Parts: sequence; C-alpha cells; structure tokens
Amino acid sequence: MNLVKKLIKIEAFILTLEFLNKEILKINLKEQIKEWAEEPSNIFNELLNEEYFKTVQYDEDWETIYWDNGIDLCADLLYKIAQKQKITNL
Repeated sequence: MNLVKKLIKIEAFILTLEFLNKEILKINLKEQIKEWAEEPSNIFNELLNEEYFKTVQYDEDWETIYWDNGIDLCADLLYKIAQKQKITNL
C-alpha cells in the first residue's frame, strides 16, 4: 500500500506528494479529472476550477488528499498515476 505522507506542493492541477516509502512524486491530475468529470453534473467538475483544485488538503488519519466537496483520492491510485506519468515523461 502506498500511503501519502505529505502534501508538499500545490500547482495548477499538479500536486507534489511524498509517499510513505519516502518517494516524492509530482502528479498532473488535469487529464484524469477531465475524464472523471465527463458528466456535466459530476462532482469532479468542481476540481476543473484551478482555484478550487488548489484548496486540496491532506488528511493525516486517512493518509491521502481531499477537497471540502467530499472528494478524496485513494493513495494507491495517486501513486499509480504518478508512476505512469513518470514512465511517460522519461
């Protein structure tokens, strides 16, 4: 399991996270959020607003990130996305 230890930096749809294994990864979530937000009424549409996206917070108990609208992202999913982007960007 790849839990998030720390939210290091927040940029426009890009998060830098430290995982429990001490790995620090930068994750661009813009395309993934667009995919999740295909329905106009989908709650993920709120995350397409850059200012709202930047309100992301870290939950120490759950060891992942979340927004006030109820969205939280599984740490394993974040790690998987980051690893995929890391390979793609080589």
